[in-house]
Amino acid sequence: MTTDLPRSVVVGALLVAGIARAGAAHAAEPAPAGPRLYLRFDLGGGPSTFSSPDRTVDGSGPIAQVAIGVRVVQWLAVYLESFNQLITSHEAVGVGADQGLGRFQMVGPGLIAFVPSVGVHLAETIGFASLSIPSEKGWTVSTSGYAWQTELGKDWQISERLRLGASAQIVYGTLGSWTPLGFGLLVSLTYD
Repeated sequence: MTTDLPRSVVVGALLVAGIARAGAAHAAEPAPAGPRLYLRFDLGGGPSTFSSPDRTVDGSGPIAQVAIGVRVVQWLAVYLESFNQLITSHEAVGVGADQGLGRFQMVGPGLIAFVPSVGVHLAETIGFASLSIPSEKGWTVSTSGYAWQTELGKDWQISERLRLGASAQIVYGTLGSWTPLGFGLLVSLTYD
């Protein structure tokens, strides 16, 4: 007694096998050779403090970053990054009534190294930074200097050139007599 499989089952099995074979062939392809565009958007937030010899300001707030550069090899990219953190809680620590949001921002070059097999990255950025905090008590902070940012994260491939990621970062530096120290948790979207 022979049993014939329905034609739809045979066609379905062949289709699944073809998709699986094409996916395996695509995964085995080497990364494109040569430099290519690297673009990353990060959103998040975290606690930060800004200390001077006579006071400490709570600088916690939302963070937005954008980086644009070139992936030079499969595991390394160079970029220019803009880091921005709004200071939303400074009125609670003796700065005076809030006349608007304070800002901590940095612009500078960076490097990001990848471990493609596990989707982990480590990034370091150094740049020119500025701090601005409004105050009704007459001691508005407006200073500049340098800051460093170190970031460790995990990325998940969502398409051939797009990755969704999560990362933790630390930002530190020197801004005249002020010393920033901040931590952040970020969600990122990377195109490269």
